[in-house]
Amino acid sequence: MQGIREIRGFEAIVISGNMRCEIMTKSPLTIGAGKSPIDPLSPDVPLLRDSRGRPVIPGSTLKGFFRSGIERTISSLNIGGYAGLLEDLFGTARRKEAYGSRLFFSDAQTERDDAIGTREHIKIDPLTMAVEHGPFTQEYVKEGTNFSCEIYFRNIPPSFLSLLSPVITQANAGVARLGRSKSRGYGKVFMSLSDISLSIAWPPSKEELSFSMNFPSYGKYVRIDLRKADKISIQDSISNCKLECEPETEPPLLRAKLGWQDVEGCLNSLIKGLSR
Repeated sequence: MQGIREIRGFEAIVISGNMRCEIMTKSPLTIGAGKSPIDPLSPDVPLLRDSRGRPVIPGSTLKGFFRSGIERTISSLNIGGYAGLLEDLFGTARRKEAYGSRLFFSDAQTERDDAIGTREHIKIDPLTMAVEHGPFTQEYVKEGTNFSCEIYFRNIPPSFLSLLSPVITQANAGVARLGRSKSRGYGKVFMSLSDISLSIAWPPSKEELSFSMNFPSYGKYVRIDLRKADKISIQDSISNCKLECEPETEPPLLRAKLGWQDVEGCLNSLIKGLSR
């Protein structure tokens, strides 16, 4: 392909999109409000709530959950430079110039009005095995409560989204848990991801495009090649995984729906590419 355009950071958003994440609690879940209640009759450990009084899982909590899950996955596979890759995916303020995140997570909300319960707990001193604190009342989200949020991305090869898959698998197996009080059995969830809504900045006169994206902390450029015919084909230089999707609109802003299972299928080839 001719005319490979180099994209540094987010000087131009050439490929972006979003997908929905559904979360169902399989055990009690607690996300603390982070402050002591003023009302003495309120629970000692209140839940974080939205403006409607319903429990909410902050996008920052979900971002940390997926970041740590991806880190566990790629570090266990001995992928060199994985810390830099994480910075490029989730952003960093440690460089001379802060680098924004390629992945964003909205707050996860529920439509259920009766989702909150309360329990009493005590804290045991590990040395004396005596009660150190308590009893105290803790609010929790009831088992079987459904939440949903949106995951947004920008300037990332779609195959890289497959790194979310091991985190989903670990969560659904009960290995990775969400929120606080995990040692008390809280935080088991079941997660699923929808198909991906994709947007590509596509000059009307072009049938083929190539972008070279800078991943500065990882120390590499990632090339993305795109072709437009009856279907849109997308392939990147790291995974070499070819993805195809049906266009829903015409350039200059081309939109398409990309199947999550197709993206998830790129995981093995992406891991091999990152390991080279």
